[in-house]
Formats: sequence, structure tokens, C-alpha cells
Amino acid sequence: MKKISLSLFTLLIWFGCENPNKDLDTNGPTTSILFPENNSVVSDTVIFVCESVDENQILRVELWINNDSSGITDTSEPYELKWITKGLENGTYNAFIKAYDTLGNYSTSDTVTLFLDNFLIFNKTFGNPNESEIGYAVIQTSDMGYAILGSVGTENKDICLLRTDYSGNELWFQTYGGSQHDEARHIKQTKDDGFIISGFTKSYGFGEEDAWIIKVDASGLMDWNAKFGTPGNDRASQVLQDDDGGYIIVGEKQSSTLNQSDLWILKISSQGELSWEKTYGGDGDDKGYDIRKEYNSFLLLGSTSSYGNGGHDIWLLNIDHNGDEIWSNTYGSSNNEYGRSIINTEDEGYLIFATSESFGNDNTDLHNIKVDSVGSQQWIRSFGGFYGKNGNVLQKSPIGGYVLISSRYSFNNNSYNMWLIKMALNGDTEWTKTFGGLKNDYGFSIATTLDGGYVITGGTESYGFENADFSDLWFLKTDIDGNTLYP
Repeated sequence: MKKISLSLFTLLIWFGCENPNKDLDTNGPTTSILFPENNSVVSDTVIFVCESVDENQILRVELWINNDSSGITDTSEPYELKWITKGLENGTYNAFIKAYDTLGNYSTSDTVTLFLDNFLIFNKTFGNPNESEIGYAVIQTSDMGYAILGSVGTENKDICLLRTDYSGNELWFQTYGGSQHDEARHIKQTKDDGFIISGFTKSYGFGEEDAWIIKVDASGLMDWNAKFGTPGNDRASQVLQDDDGGYIIVGEKQSSTLNQSDLWILKISSQGELSWEKTYGGDGDDKGYDIRKEYNSFLLLGSTSSYGNGGHDIWLLNIDHNGDEIWSNTYGSSNNEYGRSIINTEDEGYLIFATSESFGNDNTDLHNIKVDSVGSQQWIRSFGGFYGKNGNVLQKSPIGGYVLISSRYSFNNNSYNMWLIKMALNGDTEWTKTFGGLKNDYGFSIATTLDGGYVITGGTESYGFENADFSDLWFLKTDIDGNTLYP
């Protein structure tokens, strides 16, 4: 019998016996994300569908967002993980799946980049406990954020400008003013991504109140400012940028009778130098509140006690680019009525928002007046009752019709609430929303947003620091139906 060598014998034993490490698996599962695809735009609840394969049983799969565990897992096929994005800021998110087998091995899928684009709503306040802050005007900026113009202070207030990102988070806050009362209620973004502000100052200038125009850069730092006026009271209301880079301003200027004012329009250069000015009015008190640029003319909206049916009437003037009058119309009754805001309508006419002091000096009716292209009245819609604090801005709605922001008196709380009104094209009310608590809360400005919602600003005593002596600036984002978050 042939002998087998020791080395061969050993080899035979090695191959003939079971290797104790043969079944020891150290590889993680093979894992991939089937849905959503890389670079997808997502919203609301995002369902991740993944595939995971292993020689051993899959213990679980986990969803990771921006390199952090989300706590979202699944333990059985088909593997589906629900990522609820409500409350998250819109933006870019990176996601991957981590899969574990029963031996503790794990592996990760490829990362997918997702762009979260929820319809964002929010409810925010800004301020401090020892001063009053209030928002008078809001616009959406070219970078999808917002600019809110308002006031800050106690007795002698300063102008303030708040910049936020798309989610309503503060980016910066600037103030402008001196030792006396300074105020501004109108703002536009300029072609250089800065801002032009119009208002009045008692701290600087030529007399009691003077028109004050402030140009700031994209960070809110002042580029220049210009003052215009007389020894009396003069104010700048609305401002817009002209095609040549200069600005057109409408407001009121003290007339020669000292106790009355004239409607006032100014043309200034891109650096704030006066090009020309004109006044309009008679023996009464005449003021300008809004201006709209047409193809070859300007529309000026304000009030007059020089003409009309008594008291102050709504006054609409059409002038050419030299300031010469083309036509003029008044609207009103024996009560005091004031034209506040004007927008174009789809039939080449205009819709005027106005207020009427039907119930005394501090309380108003709200009016919408539809006129044709030459100012002839077509219809009027009134919101009767005990309302207060003048509404400021009328805007077109992205879904047709119009939206209006004002303030409404609540007899239950003996206080004001912010009041949002949605109207049809014919001016009929479709729905209303009120926002506020047990104290005074005011709405002063509204703007439509590029995602089809609304942003609103005003002031609140009910929320924020809740100091009975002061208000906080209030900034809300709503959806198309006026829904928002509550504190």
C-alpha cells in the first residue's frame, strides 16, 4: 500500500472538513433608491422606495437626511419610508438609505439630491419689549425674500427696514432718522437691487415736516437721501422708479394759505436731485397717496376738499410726463373719503380702494370704486359697519379678483384685528379672514408672492413680547385661501 505523505494527509483533512468561517458574511446589503430620482423637486410627504438585497435577512432600512439619521425606518418589503417635510425650510436636501442585515452588516445607497419646495406659510413677529415696531409696507424682492418697511421707537419714531429670506427669517434690520419723528410708508426695489423709500422727516429739512426720500443699497446702507419742502408740513407718499433711473414721487405740499396743502408731484434724478415739481389743488386741502405709471402718462390718486361733493372726496388725476393735466375726476359724498390705492383692471380700467369716515374720525367704511380708462365710475362696493384704522393696499389675486388688507374692530374683544378680504372681479366679497388676539392687531400692507400666496405686514399687541404699552412688527405668509400659522 502506497504511503501518503504527512503534508498530503493534512491537505486532505483540510478540504475534507467543514471550514468554520465559511458562512461568516461581512458584506452589507446591496441597497439602492428607486424613488425619488436624483435632482427631483419634492414637497409635502415624500415616499422613498428602495431595494435592498442580502444573503442574509434584511433587518431594517433607515432614511438619512443631510448625513443625519431621520429616525424613519422600515423592516419589511417593499421598503417604503415616509419623509414628512411640513415645517422644514425649502431648499436643497441630500438623502441616502442605510440598510442592515441580521449579522449587523450595513451599507448605504447612493446619495440623491432633492429640492424641497413646499408652499410656505408662516407667522412671525419682530421687536423688543421696550419699543413699538410696526410694518407699513411689504414687497417680495428679486431674490425671493421680502422687505418690510415700518417704524420703530416710542414717542419720536425712526423709519426701519427689515430684510428676510424666503422663509421670513431676519437677514438684517436698519433704521433711519434723527431726534424727532420720522416716518415712511412706501418702498420699491430699484434696478440695482437696492430700495427707494418715501416718507417725511421732522429731524431734518426746512420746517415742520419735509418730504424725505432715502435710497439704500441691497444691505440697507444709505446711498443718499434728499429732502424737499417748505417751512410748513410736506410729505412724500408713493414713489416709483422711472425709465431713466430717476424717480417720481406723489405727496402733499403746504400751500400758500399755510393751513392747507396741495397735491404734489416731484421728478428727481437717480441721485435725488430735483428735476421738476408741480402742485394741483384749490382753496381746500388736497393730498396725493398713490401713483401709477401708464404708457404715456401718470395716474395720481388722492383726496380733495377743493372740489367734489363736500368734505374730502377721492381725487383721480391723469397727467402727461410733463405734469400737465389730461383729465380729472372726483368721487364721494358729504363725508370725508380718501383714495388710498389704485390698480389696473383687465378691461383697461382701474380699481380704486378708498376709505370713508362714516362713523367718526377714527372709524371708516371701506370702498372699492371701479372706473373706466378715463375715470368714469362704473360701480362701487362698500364694506359697511364699524371698522377702523385705514386699509392701505389693494392687490390683484393670482387666482382672479382682488385682495385687500385692513383692520376690523371686534366688539367681543374691544380691539382691532387684522382683516383680509378676497373679492371677485365684480367687487363682491368671496371670503374674509381675521388675524389677531385679545389686544389691538393691525394690517397695513399686502403683497402677492411668486408661489401664489400672500404676505401681510402690520403690528400686533397680542403676540411677540406682549407688552401692553408697545406693539411688535407682524409679518405673515398665507396660502391662496388666506390660511396661515398661528402663534
